[in-house]
Amino acid sequence: MKHAHSQYAVFLENEHKRELLEGEERKKREQTEEMQRSKEKPKNALHEQLKIQEELEAIQLHEQDAARELISEASSKLTDTSRFRKKSASSKGHTGYANHWECQVE
Repeated sequence: MKHAHSQYAVFLENEHKRELLEGEERKKREQTEEMQRSKEKPKNALHEQLKIQEELEAIQLHEQDAARELISEASSKLTDTSRFRKKSASSKGHTGYANHWECQVE
């Protein structure tokens, strides 16, 4: 009976040591994981900032393209209007004055 009791005491002591070792290993693993996460935080934040910057640049390029298209359309309309006025004035025998009042003064 004493032998069984001493074996059980050794078993309990070994279990306790094993639990302590596992706890220390778990603690080290958690610390390592936390250090890795803290190292990745700035890198992830930088990647997020770059992603946002790229999205903003894409939006800006799209807006610039839209503005160029509008300017081109307006320029084309002004050119067409100018040609129409010159053609209309020359076909009616006007002197080409853009202002109607100047045309009547003689």
